[in-house]
Amino acid sequence: MREVLQRHLRPLDKGTYRVRECEVSHVCYRHATHYVVLYTLRLGEPDTGQEWSQRVSGVIQAGNKSRWIWERLRRSSSASEVSDVSSIFEPFSYIPDLDMLAQAFPYDHQLPALPLLMAGSPPEREPLLLARFGTGDWQAKEWDVEVVRYLASLRATLRLTVRVQPRRHAAPPRPLPRACTDRSARAFAEEYS
Repeated sequence: MREVLQRHLRPLDKGTYRVRECEVSHVCYRHATHYVVLYTLRLGEPDTGQEWSQRVSGVIQAGNKSRWIWERLRRSSSASEVSDVSSIFEPFSYIPDLDMLAQAFPYDHQLPALPLLMAGSPPEREPLLLARFGTGDWQAKEWDVEVVRYLASLRATLRLTVRVQPRRHAAPPRPLPRACTDRSARAFAEEYS
């Protein structure tokens, strides 16, 4: 499968990446509907020697529907709207020999909000998260998103950590200690199909 994914996953930046290892992380089979395999790939960049991991899910739909789903996803613009995500590959690829839709994490056609959550706080949710810090005019300083659990096409659980600081309208009369100005909090986000 390593060679198959090497041939069919297309890099976003036209770089050269090698799939060094391919490990099956999870398998889900629903009789007569679909088959999902979650792979953890070990990638390497030949020019720099840098290595990292990438999750890729393979989805095979009953009735040869995988190609139809892939074509529908290619026509939609939602996959290309989020550019600040951790995948180096195009979101979706099609492997005709297996009639398989390959999805580069965080893209998952059953969990469409996942790339948005991985990119940071959605703008409509940020005021709700900042309200947890109490009175004051807070601004997000840093967002960290960590995957707690991911089951391709079923659910994702993410841990969101935000560090905030008071919004600076005017210079304070004297510098405040960091303990008074920097705060952080954690929240969990889950998406289900």
